[in-house]
Amino acid sequence: MTDDGIEDAITLEEIRSIPGHFEPIDKDIVSERTQGLDDKINQSGATADGYPSFLGLCAAVQDRAIPQFHRPCVALYAAAHGCAPESAQKLPDIIELYMRGEKPINNFCQLLDTDFRVYDLDSEHMSENPLDGEPAMSEEETARATSYGMMAIEEGMDIVYLGTIGQGAAISAQAVLTALGYEIEKDDIIDGDVIAAAKSWAKDSKAQMDALLALQHMGGYDLCALLGGMMAARLAQVPIIIDSWSGLAAAAILKAITPNGEAHIIHCGVPRVAIPGLAVFANQEQNPRFSSGLRSVHLLINAKMLMTAIDPATQSPKVVRLK
Repeated sequence: MTDDGIEDAITLEEIRSIPGHFEPIDKDIVSERTQGLDDKINQSGATADGYPSFLGLCAAVQDRAIPQFHRPCVALYAAAHGCAPESAQKLPDIIELYMRGEKPINNFCQLLDTDFRVYDLDSEHMSENPLDGEPAMSEEETARATSYGMMAIEEGMDIVYLGTIGQGAAISAQAVLTALGYEIEKDDIIDGDVIAAAKSWAKDSKAQMDALLALQHMGGYDLCALLGGMMAARLAQVPIIIDSWSGLAAAAILKAITPNGEAHIIHCGVPRVAIPGLAVFANQEQNPRFSSGLRSVHLLINAKMLMTAIDPATQSPKVVRLK
């Protein structure tokens, strides 16, 4: 491994060691930054329900008095899941739509003037199906996919949205959360058989003591990569936005690996599962029609415009406010 603990992390034991390099995020500093930004917003005359706490956390994570959004990024991971073969068959075509810029999030990213990236983790080959009694991935595959996901975070990025593509990721994410002891509401369950399998497996395993084991058995390559992106972002002092089942699962794993491991992550919208300590941005102006990804990019657009109003040094997006 290199000095930063990332580049050659190809075993689960090395992955487990990465949070040891995390710098703490002081809650008092978050509160101080939030109050200072709230004062600036009030002085500017802008309306910003819920934004001061979001901006304050971003500033604390970045170790700045004023957060910067010069270079935001949207990164999506795609992988085929054995527990969702029908979704896996459609995945290559869906990825192609993203790459051609034909999905709604592509338009939002153009408005934000942000980097948009799709990371294909061998989407033509499925992970194993946990319903067959086999782990979704081997230890080596789990570690390599996690390490691969770290590449999404590059020097100079200010804030990143991390997400996944396809229903298989959501099914596996719910299974991982279940294995970690979180309760999925009945109306939210996508595949009851997978949830039942996760509960059964967790009873006879060390899942709640070893979150990476839950990821290996019930997750997928994209969830591993998302976790890796979160780890790399923490080391690089980059805030992360999530708004999906996949994001919740990865945040829950990181929290289980190390206390306050989720401290640099913000969930956009009310999460379907409450993860203690996870920051949440939810206000009345959020458009309920926006799906995962769109909510978060909309948040970034508005946050960037707000920072332009209170700090002229902040780069302005080339758009008007979205309704």
